Amino acid sequence: MSVTVLRRALTSVVAAALFLLAGAWSAPARAAQAPPPVKYYVVSSSYQGQPEFLFEIAQRFLGNGNRSTDIFDLNKGHLEPDGTTVADPTKISPGWLLQLPNDAKGEGVITGVLPTLHFDPSGTPVKYYWIANGYKGKPEFLAEIAQRFLGNGARSTDIFALNKNRQEPDGQLLTDPAKLTPGWFVKLPDDAKGDGLIAGPLPFLGPAPPGQPAPSQGSAVAPTTTGSASTGAGASHSAPASAPASAPASSKSNSSSSSPVVLILAIAVPVLVIAALVWWALRAGLFAKLGAGMRGRRSRKPSPAAPRDDAAAWTIDRVLRTLATACVQAGRPLPGVAAVVVGTDTLTLRLARPDEQPPDGWSAEHQGRSWAAPLRLLQSAPVDDALPAPYPRLVSTGDSDQGRVLLNLAEAHGVISLEGDARLARTLVADWVRELSGSPWSRGTVVLRIGFGSGASAAGSGSGSSSGSASGEMPGVEDAPNIEAAAAILDEADGGVLVLARAPGGREPERISTLAGTADGRWSVVVLGSLKNASWRLVADATGTLDTGLLGEPVRLHGKRPLEHA
Repeated sequence: MSVTVLRRALTSVVAAALFLLAGAWSAPARAAQAPPPVKYYVVSSSYQGQPEFLFEIAQRFLGNGNRSTDIFDLNKGHLEPDGTTVADPTKISPGWLLQLPNDAKGEGVITGVLPTLHFDPSGTPVKYYWIANGYKGKPEFLAEIAQRFLGNGARSTDIFALNKNRQEPDGQLLTDPAKLTPGWFVKLPDDAKGDGLIAGPLPFLGPAPPGQPAPSQGSAVAPTTTGSASTGAGASHSAPASAPASAPASSKSNSSSSSPVVLILAIAVPVLVIAALVWWALRAGLFAKLGAGMRGRRSRKPSPAAPRDDAAAWTIDRVLRTLATACVQAGRPLPGVAAVVVGTDTLTLRLARPDEQPPDGWSAEHQGRSWAAPLRLLQSAPVDDALPAPYPRLVSTGDSDQGRVLLNLAEAHGVISLEGDARLARTLVADWVRELSGSPWSRGTVVLRIGFGSGASAAGSGSGSSSGSASGEMPGVEDAPNIEAAAAILDEADGGVLVLARAPGGREPERISTLAGTADGRWSVVVLGSLKNASWRLVADATGTLDTGLLGEPVRLHGKRPLEHA
């Protein structure tokens, strides 16, 4: 090994160590900086008389209920003031703080540092309100709040008396009735009522109650100014007094003064060790062997991307289960549904057969050819979780002018041919396979792929996610080279979805038609390519649309992403 190569290697190591050292010196300064402000919303007890849920919040502040998945992704795993972790997009509670995307706007949105707060679930419930960026385009003030929630602006003095000198999430004290800051909250008299109120224990700064975990997020800062604790209402929820806090501050200062020396020792010693190892490795020729190993790894395929959580999928699953529950309560069977259209505030079912007798909560339209119900009401409707998913073979196709469109493959009662642009058709089938494997409404559904190759995806790249998954990496998905090889699965399984990579030949069409046309509907059959006797003929156009022949309008495939949940 030449001296020049050795010098370059050692220079690189030293340069990297100096870079790390500079970063370590600047880390305390970065830590001392306040975290950036975000937009967030505090879940209230109700909105327009109904419990709040993510789909409605997304519709109100983002203009699209389907963006509830964006809100859930921002908050998943966040520890809320009551000690509960955000884990289920269908379950949110009053008093929770939900971070919103940056383009959120509307009355109730707050811009600021997301605070770290607690409240004791066993504490005395009160009514309180969070100050937002504005109301009806103007900054909020106590007289307006009193007028809105108490019916009398003069009662702003009652609100101020309840909150005077109480510590707010940013560490400041409410001392001036004319000055309110977005992100503060004010306790209200017991007779307050209206949208935006929260009924529950009042949040507070400081350590969590016994048995409640410390928050994993948040950045509220304890006050740095001195002042007496409030003796008025809500004083029990104030942060610790400034005197006890001074001891930890002093300790932190002493620790900070010695931290540069510790950092120098912690980095200088590893640099010397690394330099020695580099010298030895170069002389032994180990880097050449390592380079050969790395070149070999480059040819390996990357692992498939993990499936995304999609709160919209859980929303759709829940509202369809409310339909199943309502039908059981009404003593009637489920309707045959050919398609589901999820609009911004309404869910519409396109029925396979007209039915003008919907259960409570649903309305029949177009002479019983479709049923519709408000998503808000469905979110709060009862659900019998013991009932099976009503439509386990739903697949997403894209978006129409009315909303997101899903087809129920079980209602074809014959072969479904997917024709037109081959690339788009194969991409759509790949999305369907992943969705049937991972969506909450299709768990347990068997998907059998014929002619796609062992361990191959259903078609190639899907909508924005890896599609190179082997069937073993997707629950319920099986592969076979031809119909004969899949005979055991076709005969023994309880049914599912059969996907063929190409139009069948020889005697296969007869076998396929028999499977798809059975009275019990055990198998739904999808074929990539044209088929004369197809029951449903779906045509993908190169412009990015899908003509289903069922909806009276094309479905836009561009930007579509499958609804799936791991």
